[in-house]
Amino acid sequence: MNARPPAAATPADAVTTTGRAAHQAPPAPGEVPLVLDRATITRALADGTALPLTSHVTSLVHHRGVWWLDDDDAWLQITDQSFASTLHTIHGQER
Repeated sequence: MNARPPAAATPADAVTTTGRAAHQAPPAPGEVPLVLDRATITRALADGTALPLTSHVTSLVHHRGVWWLDDDDAWLQITDQSFASTLHTIHGQER
């Protein structure tokens, strides 16, 4: 049997890539969705309600109380709490 060791975890492993299943209801008012469109984050960055991780790392953004990863077509919510905590720590050190 050729068993391979599991691949190393990456930041991409800490995000939800599929969003909600088609049969699930949309988020309730006030609930943070799993995926945001590019325009939403662009507006939030412009009005100061979203902040990049650092001035050099702009593909990770804090908005609406959670961290988001730029996936080119959309922004994906980071759902891994350990990874999100690490991002909070890094963000705090950069301020």
